[in-house]
Amino acid sequence: MKKNIVLFFLFLAVILFAGNKLEIKELTGSLVKVAEGWKIKSEAKEDSIYFGTEEQLASKNIELKEVDKISVKYALIDDKNTILSYVIGENEIVLRDSEGNWIESKKGSYKVDAASCIGCNLCPRSCPVNAITMVKGKAIIDADKCIDCGLCEDSCPVGAISK
Repeated sequence: MKKNIVLFFLFLAVILFAGNKLEIKELTGSLVKVAEGWKIKSEAKEDSIYFGTEEQLASKNIELKEVDKISVKYALIDDKNTILSYVIGENEIVLRDSEGNWIESKKGSYKVDAASCIGCNLCPRSCPVNAITMVKGKAIIDADKCIDCGLCEDSCPVGAISK
């Protein structure tokens, strides 16, 4: 009898914990601006995933621009495809944890050595969230917008950007 009770509770625990795991899927395509916000349109088929409105993204300090290649990991949460993370280039930006909860963004830690910056304008073009502006011919990184993806550091031909 004891063995049956233990097995029952073990079975119940497996069912409860198995139900909390998200089925994570991936989609690769291009990031496209649409009337109501942004979506990722698949390269291979007609699939697309809605990324969010400008207002929703701005509330999380996410500012996007069109790119030819983006990969997203997403899961069905509350009957909606919800983006958990995205990859641009070789850098993954994680937005939500494995349960779908938002991960609060921290301030960016990349800095520009103004003396080394040659004003080539490559880093603002590489930034997926438009956190870099040029002021008097030098790159300036807005730490509140920066998501620490590292694309600016990779794009700098003189090594003026670092953590």
